[in-house]
Amino acid sequence: MSSVASKLPLDVLRIIFTSIRKFNKNPNNDDYTIRRTLHSCILVNRSWCRAAIPLLWRNPFYYFKSGNAKLIDTYISCFGYEEYEYLEEEGLVLHRTSYARPTFDYASMLKRLDYDRFCQSVDV
Repeated sequence: MSSVASKLPLDVLRIIFTSIRKFNKNPNNDDYTIRRTLHSCILVNRSWCRAAIPLLWRNPFYYFKSGNAKLIDTYISCFGYEEYEYLEEEGLVLHRTSYARPTFDYASMLKRLDYDRFCQSVDV
């Protein structure tokens, strides 16, 4: 038996998940707590996952202060042939076979890039 919550339309889920941050009145609920809440939402079912993933990936470098080069690996795995070719022309050679294509196009979800935090995440 499935619950009503598991059958909510995708647009409704997005509104609810977006509201988690907007209506957060508790000063003890920091961004880490909100991220954990959204992470829990992606584990419920595919619909909840499709609704919450873009919120987690809109500004991922905000959550990770340093040493998280795996985010960069994830973005590289989203590259198409043209992007790899461009990087090779610029002198950066990536081994294409080492990156499996991800389930989601995380690169298209990026809405905000804080350059300083980006650099910290890869220890530049």
